[in-house]
Amino acid sequence: MNRDYDMDIFGVDELEVVGHATAVWPGCNCGGLTDRSNLVLRFPRDSSPKERASLVAALFLVEFYHFESKRQN
Repeated sequence: MNRDYDMDIFGVDELEVVGHATAVWPGCNCGGLTDRSNLVLRFPRDSSPKERASLVAALFLVEFYHFESKRQN
């Protein structure tokens, strides 16, 4: 069982990693008692508020698709 699920955020050119996102598993004691997710997002340094909002929305979408669809299947 993985402790965390790491995702790299690439720039427009898709060559350089500009940010990082992680979904952290808090362990059986905390994770087994609740259905909440622990998400960590490091924004690119020169990102605008619109870009940051888009990254948060994308992180929620990836988290939902990856984790919630597995629970339903």
